[in-house]
Amino acid sequence: MRTAIVCGSPQGAPLGDVESGLEWARRNVMSFEHIVVGTRKGVEGRAFDWAVREGVAVTVVPVQRDDAKAAVPLRNQRMTKIFDPACLLAFGGEREADEMIYAAKLAHLPVWLWVGRVAGWMRVP
Repeated sequence: MRTAIVCGSPQGAPLGDVESGLEWARRNVMSFEHIVVGTRKGVEGRAFDWAVREGVAVTVVPVQRDDAKAAVPLRNQRMTKIFDPACLLAFGGEREADEMIYAAKLAHLPVWLWVGRVAGWMRVP
């Protein structure tokens, strides 16, 4: 089963952007059957809802509060190791998304950044 990690801002991107972005990614970036998200807020919550509607398997990986300040970066590292993802699909450039992009690059995963409905996805070097 091909897995993509989806990340973005807790404030979220517009609902249509998340849905359009995930559909576009499935057709043009890679065909995936499973997504992994970090929370149920913002972009990741919208991605969760989209996956349920579309019949795509989804796993939510919350932070472990006992990790204190390093909770999000440690969770991101676990996501890149545990699920053997094929890529990261990132919406937005908020701190949380930037931390996931950093973890994905350290794990040598292809990273794709959503730049909008007109341009679609851009591969991050």
